[in-house]
Amino acid sequence: MYQNSYHLEKEPSRITPDPESLFLSPSHKQALSSITYGVRNRKGLVVITGEAGVGKTTVLRSYLERTDKPKVKIIYIVNPKVTFKNLLRTIYKELGLDLKTDDIVEMLNRLYQRLMEENNQGNTVLMIVDDAQNMPVETLKNLRLLSNLETSKDKLLQMVLLGQYEFEETLDCDALQQLKQRIAIRSTILPFTEDESIAYITHRFKKASVFTKGALKTIVKEAQGIPHNLNILCDHALVTRSPHFIPRAVPEHEPIGRLDRAPEKMPSRPRFLPHTKKVLGLGLDKEIRLYQNLSVLIPDSSKKIIQFIGSREGEGTSTVVREFARVSASKFGKLVLLLDADQYHPTQHLFFNIQPECGWQEVLRDNGPIDKALYQIGETRLFVSPSSKNFVSNLQILNPLLIDDFWKKLRERFDLILIDSPPATISADGLALSSKVDGIVLVVEAEKTRWPVAESVKDRIKRSGGKILGIVLNKRRLYIPEWVYKRL
Repeated sequence: MYQNSYHLEKEPSRITPDPESLFLSPSHKQALSSITYGVRNRKGLVVITGEAGVGKTTVLRSYLERTDKPKVKIIYIVNPKVTFKNLLRTIYKELGLDLKTDDIVEMLNRLYQRLMEENNQGNTVLMIVDDAQNMPVETLKNLRLLSNLETSKDKLLQMVLLGQYEFEETLDCDALQQLKQRIAIRSTILPFTEDESIAYITHRFKKASVFTKGALKTIVKEAQGIPHNLNILCDHALVTRSPHFIPRAVPEHEPIGRLDRAPEKMPSRPRFLPHTKKVLGLGLDKEIRLYQNLSVLIPDSSKKIIQFIGSREGEGTSTVVREFARVSASKFGKLVLLLDADQYHPTQHLFFNIQPECGWQEVLRDNGPIDKALYQIGETRLFVSPSSKNFVSNLQILNPLLIDDFWKKLRERFDLILIDSPPATISADGLALSSKVDGIVLVVEAEKTRWPVAESVKDRIKRSGGKILGIVLNKRRLYIPEWVYKRL
């Protein structure tokens, strides 16, 4: 209706999922990577959650557009409100199997044989459940039986479950604990930030000049970061020419809503990505962004031990890792262990008012039960483990065999283990642990720590066998050019 007026090649604000117009924010990229990685490596069960309209189905369809269709057989469960037996019947129908019995055990045995045949031919069978929050708990409970269909190395049936936020609550119920343990990869798609919303509109329209600055600001505010809402508002604005949304034709060179212009004043926030406004109204965007980035960098859910280390005292490492731990537990539902490895200036037990009777070093030294050194914070999913009762360094206990077994026990117990390490220029304890963790986040006080100091610590971590995932520039008050981040 309005394409010719604004010289648009096609209707850019279609509200149906359109993989051709996919815009990848960090969380969308994470979700797409999670599906790709999970299916390709035959991990079995992948769960993608997010608010209605954030683009879960669009991300999925984008993945399906890229698949090798002759080698991937797709079973799309359109109606999730089915019994487990009817679910098996649907799978049989999609695979072209004759249904000769109603006995679930026999149906599973025949399905296993067929999946083995597909596996031997190099094919992948993928079952997709959209709106998984509507699937009955009893049916979800029995998905573990499908997850059990496997070889000694791989899962034979790949499952991707897409659901809204309430699906995460459903998975937390007691009846689904066995299914939850079988989830190989989980990812959450978040609403756009203000900058991402503007970038999304620019991406869909192939230019930002269709709307005035005031119109863009109003659309973004009303949409609250939901792509579906952005599409509807943009479409209505162009069709109705409402006084509040006045589209106009202006030269393409006019820089409306540019993203490459530095803000006049930059806030003091940790930095993995540029500053954004509140996400989900929580005011915790920096920790959420950090969670997103780490999930993209480490998509394998079995790798979950992350070490936070600063170069010197006063960087704010303990605060950064503590707030990140709290957000990971409260907002993403992860079972998190915050392990305090700073023996010289431990702060986590003081912040949470813990009087430790035992620390993780004593457990490691005496080969005692882990529970002795775990302190749950209220009724949350966050646990804290102080270094030791007396808070003294005890590096001789970092025996490779002992620490490897210790990490293994923690991996089995927690979704995420975060280590608060002492500054690298003060103690070698953190560097001694760096080769034993899955990744390291270096915390630097933006306007205090000298450049050579940060680079020196980076080099020492690498020489110790550590893998640096990224750098948080903490307590930042002034604008820092992008090339500084790239060089770091």
